[in-house]
Amino acid sequence: MKTKFSAFLLAALLLAGTAWAQPTISPVVSDTANVLDASLIEGIADINRQTERELAISYRVITKHFLGGAQAISYARETRESYANPDQIILLVMVIGEERYAVSIGSAAQALISQDAMDSLLASAFRLPFLNRDYSGALAAFTAQLAGQMQNASGKVIDASMLYAGAALVPSPSADPLDGFFREPAQSMDHARRYQEETEEAQRGDRGLSIWQIALIGFVLFKIFGRNRRTGQKRGCGPLGWIFGTWGISKFFGWRK
Repeated sequence: MKTKFSAFLLAALLLAGTAWAQPTISPVVSDTANVLDASLIEGIADINRQTERELAISYRVITKHFLGGAQAISYARETRESYANPDQIILLVMVIGEERYAVSIGSAAQALISQDAMDSLLASAFRLPFLNRDYSGALAAFTAQLAGQMQNASGKVIDASMLYAGAALVPSPSADPLDGFFREPAQSMDHARRYQEETEEAQRGDRGLSIWQIALIGFVLFKIFGRNRRTGQKRGCGPLGWIFGTWGISKFFGWRK
């Protein structure tokens, strides 16, 4: 009897544990990866209620572990278009296992925030904490800035305080209702901005001459000017001297950074 009761109790505990670990699936936030704080999900639902009421714009978030080879932006676009009124939806997809994300914006929503502005918000507020696996922090910062952007564009008040209802962040009584929310993450924002600048610099690449190009130019110059055409004897410095000389001139004129 005791054995049967113990087995029943163990099964009940396992079922309860499974229930506690179930991901949140809602019309606003589909956290299938089970990585978001419950209080943040409630805050996003509150933001969505405000944007639907004030702006006729819906905000949706999906988290997934993997997309099975699909592109994040394609998945986000196709999923948004599967909703009712897709032109009025902003959909953020977070692919946790692949460290990717994408936002698809409906045409009506683009009147409030352009794709360029959205990319800027993602780079400044979302990317760094997301890559550091602070998924709730990344989503909270991004959503608050998105709410501020839509508020500025529309003139309608979007209160983002619910996003931090469960966090140790106290809103500031300043004129800007979003200012207080970013006092604690300010350092992360600074890191994100620096990351963006470094990324843009890396993407631009070295527009000057590469070291191989400099070496080739120096060798060609040696072949032309480094030998006496009549006697074939070397005059002046050798090939390495011409290469280093070319490199020095390129630094002087800014051909290499």
